[in-house]
Order: sequence, then C-alpha cells, then structure tokens
Amino acid sequence: MRDWKEVSKVSSEAHPGGVVFLDSPHFPVSSLPGEAAPFYHDLTLEVGGDDLSPKEIRRFLWEHRNSRAICRDRCFIETLYDEDSDVSTVKIGTMTGVHVLERMTDGS
Repeated sequence: MRDWKEVSKVSSEAHPGGVVFLDSPHFPVSSLPGEAAPFYHDLTLEVGGDDLSPKEIRRFLWEHRNSRAICRDRCFIETLYDEDSDVSTVKIGTMTGVHVLERMTDGS
C-alpha cells in the first residue's frame, strides 16, 4: 500500500521541479537508466501561488487513487511553478522506455 502522507510530504518539500515516485518516494530519478522517459497523463492539479502543501497534494492523489494512471507501478508526480501566472502545478506521469514512448507517439 502506498504511503500517501510520505509521498505528499516529499513532493511538497521538493517543489518546484521535484519528481516523486508513488511506490518509492525517496528513489532518486537520477538513478534511472538513460532509456527511461516520462509520459504525462491528463490528471493535473493547479494551485495559486508558489507553495504546495502536503495536504493539497494528498487530497488530489486520494481523489484520483483509483484512476488507471495512478494505479500504475511506475507512476510519479512532478511539481512545477510558473512565475508568470503564479500557479503551482502537480502533474501525474508514468515512467516508460523511450522505444515505447516513440511507438505511442507514432501510432504504432
């Protein structure tokens, strides 16, 4: 079972620009092989301001916990901040291989 509290805490501390795997929140992304590539899903959370609280992240993940994207074992969340619009964003993604991503974008 995933530790939503730990995932949201680590994500909030790594914001902006942090990438946190839901199954292993402390796994360093830099340890992934070179052929690993992110695929982003349509699930996003946008919050005004440059701060993301663990509670906001946890609530978002809990609301979508049964979605196919979040149920994947390679699922991660990435946090971003846009200074121009003063909006923080949480994006849901799945780490996959470059060759798989290329097939998906080519339609094969």
